[in-house]
Amino acid sequence: MKIGKNVTPRLVNDKEPLAVKLVSLDPYTQMNSFGEVAWRAYILELVPENTTIRPFKTRMYLVDKTDASFEKIDDRFLAMIERFNDFAAEQYGKEEYDITDLIGSTFVVEVTYSKAGHLPYINLIKINSMPALEDNNNNGRGLGFLEDEHE
Repeated sequence: MKIGKNVTPRLVNDKEPLAVKLVSLDPYTQMNSFGEVAWRAYILELVPENTTIRPFKTRMYLVDKTDASFEKIDDRFLAMIERFNDFAAEQYGKEEYDITDLIGSTFVVEVTYSKAGHLPYINLIKINSMPALEDNNNNGRGLGFLEDEHE
């Protein structure tokens, strides 16, 4: 008889520093029971490097939670984006990049749970990499760019 080595993934502990990879970043609108907008936010899906910890989602609210443009983001998310901007400029020499270039980034966060039991909050501790900005013989055009053979 073989004894399995599979471990049921656990939730991340409160205040635990955790290395994660951002796998999706999507705008989301929550409606109330009357069909009106209750709030809007960006939902970030994070996958821990440590496979014994479950992937999880967190939300980053907008300043005006009913803003349909998704441009007025909250101070917490804005500070996180500014740190990514600084990292992109220092490490990759990129002053501008698309928000989708954040997908695939690896970084360390501290996770905090709310008493209301909603999605956990994250505090960015350290950014490790932004693979979409690496120049992998694609002329610095980022991920997803297909070179036409006839050029």
